[in-house]
Amino acid sequence: TRRSSDLVELWGASGGGGGSGAYSYSYNLNNGGDGGSGGFAEQEFDVVPNQQFNVVIGSAGSSGVNATYYYPNWYGDTDGGNGGDSWFGTVKAAGGTGGKKGSYTYSTQNGFAGTANIGTITGYSGISNDNILDVFQGLARSYIADRTLTSNPGKGGVLISGYSMSSPKSGEGGCAVITFWE
Repeated sequence: TRRSSDLVELWGASGGGGGSGAYSYSYNLNNGGDGGSGGFAEQEFDVVPNQQFNVVIGSAGSSGVNATYYYPNWYGDTDGGNGGDSWFGTVKAAGGTGGKKGSYTYSTQNGFAGTANIGTITGYSGISNDNILDVFQGLARSYIADRTLTSNPGKGGVLISGYSMSSPKSGEGGCAVITFWE
């Protein structure tokens, strides 16, 4: 039987941004948190003809919703959705979590980066709402300098002035790159 190899590189999806809101009428308005970055996983496989693997690409985290003012208070802000995990067989690149809504706490709470990755090489963002992979496990960082970007996190809703807010953004979907050679 002829044997071949493939290199699998996976990126998890990022979380969506949380909606801007208010803790209550008497407190200051808070911005929604940015979503968390997706994680990264890499692994090389020996494969044979007709071998099959299950592949799942993580879906982008949905954006939250900004609060709306109804006298005498603000209502209805929501968290951003979580980004989905990407899988190739047993290799996993974890999705980032959604940013919290502005009324979640007194300060802006960003989502967490996807860190539960499974592969011979894994990576995630040191700052959860950044899209640069800078924490690697399984291989020295210098060897994969050209693979530094992860999925773009969704931006949280922002209070601009008075009753004006920018809308939160959804995260970015995951992806896979599969390189095959004999």
